[in-house]
Amino acid sequence: MKNGANPGRDMQDYLEILSTLEDRLKVSRKGKIDNITRISWELDSKHIMRKAFEASVPGQRVLDVGCGTGTYIIALAKKKREGHGADPLVTISLSTANKKAKEESTKIFLYRAIGEYLPCKDEMFDLVLCLSTFQHVADQKSTLREIRRVLKHDGKLLISIPTTKNIHTLFREVVPEYFTAAFSAATIRRLLANEGFQILETTASGFFPPLLNKALQIYYAGFGEKMAQKTVETLNKVANMWRASAGNFIILCRKLPP
Repeated sequence: MKNGANPGRDMQDYLEILSTLEDRLKVSRKGKIDNITRISWELDSKHIMRKAFEASVPGQRVLDVGCGTGTYIIALAKKKREGHGADPLVTISLSTANKKAKEESTKIFLYRAIGEYLPCKDEMFDLVLCLSTFQHVADQKSTLREIRRVLKHDGKLLISIPTTKNIHTLFREVVPEYFTAAFSAATIRRLLANEGFQILETTASGFFPPLLNKALQIYYAGFGEKMAQKTVETLNKVANMWRASAGNFIILCRKLPP
C-alpha cells in the first residue's frame, strides 16, 4: 500500500482479504432481478448520475469506492472529469470496467482495493462516490475516515445506502448475509456526522412495505413498463416525504474542516 493508506497488515494478508471478498461478494452480484426492483434501481441510478454531475465540474478528480463495472466513472470521464475506481473484485468488476472504458475510448484509473484502505494520496479527490457499497465493507468508520482522508478540503461525498431498519422491517429479518451492518436513517446520519461530514442533501426512495412488491409484479404484467415506472416514481415521492418508510437513501455531504 502507499500514499497514506496503512492497513497494518503485510501485503500477503491484504491480498488474502481481497480474495476472500472476491468469493463472498460474488453472491450479491448474482441472481435474477425482478422488474420492479430493476425499475427502482434505474430511477435511483439516474438520480445519482445527475447529482454526480452537479457536484463536480470538468477537470476535477472523482473516485468511486466500490466502482463495480465503472458505469459512473466512465460517464463522468466522458464529460471531462478524471475518473478513478476502487473495487476488490477483479473478474466481475475491474476487468469489466476496464473493457467498457476501452470500448468507449475513455481513460479511467482503477485500483483493486477496499474502502478501509484506499491506495491514494491525501486530499486527492474533489468528489468521492460510495454507491450501494457501504453495507458491504467490514468497517464503516474506517471507510469513512479513508474517504475523508482522500477528499480535498471542502470536497464532497455522494453516498447511497439501503436501509435495513425502517418502519416496514420492525418485525422481520431483512439483512442479507452478505451485508456487514444494518442501517436506519438515524444510524446513517450519526455515522456521517461523527466522521466529519456535513449532510447537504438527502433523497429517500424505495417505499415497499410487505407484499407491495408482489402486487406491483402483477401490476407490471398487466400494465407494462411505463405505467409501472410512473407508479414506482410516485412511491419514491412517498418514501422521500415519509423517510421512516424508505428503503434507500442517497446523500450528498461535504467534508468538514478538522
